[in-house]
Amino acid sequence: MKFTSDNTEDYNQPFSMLELKQALQKSNDSAVGPDDIHYRLLTNLPESSLTLLLTVFNSIWESGIFPPSWREATIVAIPKPGKDSSDPNNYRPIALTSCLCKTMERMVNNRLMWVLESKGLLASEQCGFRKNRSTADHLVRFDSYIRNAFAKKEHVLAIFFDLEKAYDTTWKHGILSDLYDLDFRGHLPTFIDGFLSHRLFQVRAGSTLSDTYEQEMGVPQGSILSPVLFSLKINNIVKSVLKGSEASLFVDDFALCIRAKFLP
Repeated sequence: MKFTSDNTEDYNQPFSMLELKQALQKSNDSAVGPDDIHYRLLTNLPESSLTLLLTVFNSIWESGIFPPSWREATIVAIPKPGKDSSDPNNYRPIALTSCLCKTMERMVNNRLMWVLESKGLLASEQCGFRKNRSTADHLVRFDSYIRNAFAKKEHVLAIFFDLEKAYDTTWKHGILSDLYDLDFRGHLPTFIDGFLSHRLFQVRAGSTLSDTYEQEMGVPQGSILSPVLFSLKINNIVKSVLKGSEASLFVDDFALCIRAKFLP
């Protein structure tokens, strides 16, 4: 898919030192990826080193050449609380990726979210990973929906959907198609294309690493860009909701409600 552009769009401009520093300030003390570069190293770099790092990031941004090492991930299986740990299905895979990459992802993610929010491109029903929105929004709406129905002596029927392995099965080409359909062009979608393409991973159990495999589908768990990219892919699900129904989205959790005096 070609994202050809003259890159005059605001979201395609070179990154500033302020954006880099803000991205580092928001970083968590998380585990390192395969390159063993820790956030603590990045957050304590002197000004001269930050300037050099910014130059590297902007070179990657403008050239469209995604570093191959940033596509590598170490998968650690985290047991789900209260589940039988002897069953492999009761583990959540977390991808440990490069902190350097996640720093640049955070900078790209800030720009992507700014465009999506300022242009109203995300469904209003989606409250996951969005500023000034949370599960409380859905709980209040659901409570009001039920109270209004009861006041009119109506019944309420609600169905809650939980998508199994949602991140792991997301259609990567579909994400790029959605970005294209939303008129994203230039450096930003090209970076995301590089981020999603030819990803490799190894599974770590204790100190033992598996062979290397390619991640053919899905977005990596634990990456900065993954939540918003998944939100983009699931964004159109609300278009299938019939008029008169109430829909709620929180990343991959979907709820559908309907009310009436008589339900079949």
